[in-house]
Amino acid sequence: MLGAGALGSFLLCAAAFAQQPTPEQMKIMMKGAAEGARTWAALCESCHGPPNPNTPPRTELLAMTADHIYESLTVGKMKVMGDTISDSEKRSVSMYLTGKFLNAPPLPPAPPAGDAAAPQEAPPPVR
Repeated sequence: MLGAGALGSFLLCAAAFAQQPTPEQMKIMMKGAAEGARTWAALCESCHGPPNPNTPPRTELLAMTADHIYESLTVGKMKVMGDTISDSEKRSVSMYLTGKFLNAPPLPPAPPAGDAAAPQEAPPPVR
């Protein structure tokens, strides 16, 4: 059974499809979400879960692309940890953490918390 985080990531990945995912794509997403959740809980959460000045918290990881996390695990700062898990686990945890597929374009950044309610300038009228 998937936890709430794994289910949320699964639903975000499913929403990335322009059309209804095929049964095979659904199986891949479910397997990846479950594997990603297990990998996160076993290896990542202890450093990235609680406040730690040396690691980005999960909220920052959510804003990254799956490709960025995967690259970090394969050739970047997290390579030492990445060397302890399979390529499938690296891919799964990258997608689980971000709710995005690998090779997906990044989403635009969210406005800062203080600016969320700031009035937006209206575009000029079209003439």
